[in-house]
Amino acid sequence: MAERLRALWNQQTVDGATSDVVYNALHEAIIMSILPAGQWLGEVQLARLFEVSRTPVREAILRLEANHLAVRIPRRGLVVSKITPQETIDVYVVREVIDGLAAALAAEMATPAEISNLEGFNEEFARAAEAGDLAALAETNLHFHEAIAAASRNALLLSFVKRIHRLVRRFSTTTFAHPGRASEAVAAHRSLVHAIAEHDSERARSIAMKDMAVARRIRVSMLQDEGESTIDAFASSET
Repeated sequence: MAERLRALWNQQTVDGATSDVVYNALHEAIIMSILPAGQWLGEVQLARLFEVSRTPVREAILRLEANHLAVRIPRRGLVVSKITPQETIDVYVVREVIDGLAAALAAEMATPAEISNLEGFNEEFARAAEAGDLAALAETNLHFHEAIAAASRNALLLSFVKRIHRLVRRFSTTTFAHPGRASEAVAAHRSLVHAIAEHDSERARSIAMKDMAVARRIRVSMLQDEGESTIDAFASSET
């Protein structure tokens, strides 16, 4: 873990406050699961690893705590936070609404070049589905939806989508592992791009929301299979 964390640190661009650079490195390490849930964030050890003083490390991990990426445990200090089953479902509920809004706005605003870009992402997604490459499926799917949000011309919406996707990247599994889910998503994406190209905002919204509702139901099933029982009843509804 230390070697991977150090390699990630070496990739950072030293621009601005040292605490910002430390935060960016730790943030990416958490997103990439280099620092897994429950990992202790020791100031001394991290300062030694990054070859910086303890002050910027302390500032960085306190910022992680403020952003709910770290949690304080009695007698242990700050550790990387765990995403609970309910928080996982909360992400899907919010994604359903936000993806629908992004699709509707993109249908009104997207340029031919942006539509072509979406088609390219879905072709890449389809190739990953055929190859059974779950990691590529998950990452390409996020790029596809971020491209839709960018086409909405709403900077605040795009920032929300990216923030949610940072949480999604922390999930240890993907719904695309569910039998038939990947091919179903390829078809849904194709229909969504077609609706956006035809500037049909309501159809685009409906397709995007239905596709995410399917993903939510699969995620609920996956959590139940894993023995998680703290899932809100709303999360498993068929709405």
